[in-house]
Amino acid sequence: MFALRNPSPTGNSTPSARLPVEILQERFARGEIAEEEYHRRMRVLRE
Repeated sequence: MFALRNPSPTGNSTPSARLPVEILQERFARGEIAEEEYHRRMRVLRE
């Protein structure tokens, strides 16, 4: 038995990690956090 692997474009076979900013944007887009909380957390991430 064998497994086929689909390498990423960068040649790294591990899944790419999402950046904290991307996760925050997704949570805001899904309505999980309010706009005020989104902006507060963005300020913290950009410090």
